[in-house]
Amino acid sequence: MSSQLTPQIMPQLKPLSADIRGEAFPKLTEEQIGRIRPLSKLRQVRVGEILFEPGELDIPFFVLLSGSMDVVQPDRHGERLIVKHDAGGFTGEITMISGRRGLARGRVTKDGEFLEMSGAQLKALVARDAELSEILMRAFILRRVELINRGQGNAIRWARGTRRRPCACASFYRATDIPSPTSISTRTPVIRICSTSSR
Repeated sequence: MSSQLTPQIMPQLKPLSADIRGEAFPKLTEEQIGRIRPLSKLRQVRVGEILFEPGELDIPFFVLLSGSMDVVQPDRHGERLIVKHDAGGFTGEITMISGRRGLARGRVTKDGEFLEMSGAQLKALVARDAELSEILMRAFILRRVELINRGQGNAIRWARGTRRRPCACASFYRATDIPSPTSISTRTPVIRICSTSSR
């Protein structure tokens, strides 16, 4: 009697609504971009230039002033488009904060000027600018959820916060209609990004 392997089917996460996807890929205002400039450097980019590749660490964060780029994920059939960015858009997802390896390739599709920041500079910005922190972190988390929906990314595991300082994820999931990581199978690889505290 031959044995057969039973494929493990992972639960499908609820697709992102159009409104939520809009929050995953928002456009920054001129005033918001102005607050990013002091921590960044101006970079001239050309069509075909590759800005980052899957598997790389310390991937820079980019804000587009002009020009455009595609973010894609290579697979055995070629590439799958994740998003097209143009002026006002910005790159990155939760690996920018977690320090994990990147999942995507960034390719310039139109000459332009980008602001470039290192991971350390991005973390400094997030720490000191509450408005930009909320916009960027929300976008990064929602982008990871989008990748999970496509089967292209790992889940996010959040550490428990304290009474005085609860983990930000608690209010985040209550305020959105996306599923919390607790609804994902325990067999799904996870990334932990919130640190615990005994205080």
